[in-house]
Amino acid sequence: MVVSTPHIIMLAIVTGYIFFQYYFTIKLTLFLNLDQKAKSDKMVLLGIFSLIFGDTIHIIYLYINYITDDIWLNGFGVVALIITSIFMSVYYLGLLFFTIYEYGSRKIELKHVIILLFFVVRVILSLLPQNDYAVESSSPTAVRNTSNVFFSIFGILTLLLFLSESQKRNLKADIIFKNVVIAGIISFACYIGHLILYPINPIFGMLMLPKSIAYNFEVYFIMKGIMSLREKKATSAKN
Repeated sequence: MVVSTPHIIMLAIVTGYIFFQYYFTIKLTLFLNLDQKAKSDKMVLLGIFSLIFGDTIHIIYLYINYITDDIWLNGFGVVALIITSIFMSVYYLGLLFFTIYEYGSRKIELKHVIILLFFVVRVILSLLPQNDYAVESSSPTAVRNTSNVFFSIFGILTLLLFLSESQKRNLKADIIFKNVVIAGIISFACYIGHLILYPINPIFGMLMLPKSIAYNFEVYFIMKGIMSLREKKATSAKN
């Protein structure tokens, strides 16, 4: 395999992007005054790091696939795509439990069970061999498409529940959380657009770039909102 200049440039971009993601998230985690005793904070941090880990594995896989033109990669391709599918879903699972612990009665209600069912089905479908992860094809299999549909529904329902619950209090932080939902909807719009249009023309694979940018903004606004919540609780405790 000959490593060309485009390969080196792509490697620099990928490395820079991964470094930025981890630096950005770890810095926010350390400096945004999170309440380490709050289950809601732990849940959302679990989701955020799952999101970044899943995305990192996916980017590394895509890069290696790009320079080797090998979708199988001795089995790494299958493992990478399964990990990506599950860990990206865990992000919204963390956001769902953040919503339950932060705004709800901290008990699982029927609406939460319904949303969780979409997550469970998504995970099960992601593990099926019928996904044909390591098979070169112009379009995903029916199982893979169904899995992506369940992921989209799960994520969007979680965002809508998060918006509905957070706006009931109408605090500064809850207003900030509106931006999380806006970024999430933009991310899913790009994701769904990619799923529908990529089989028509591979150029629409570029939609995954604004998708990634959008969910980085999701993470930023989540952490900013949490910081505002914790600062208000700290101020109230002093008074």
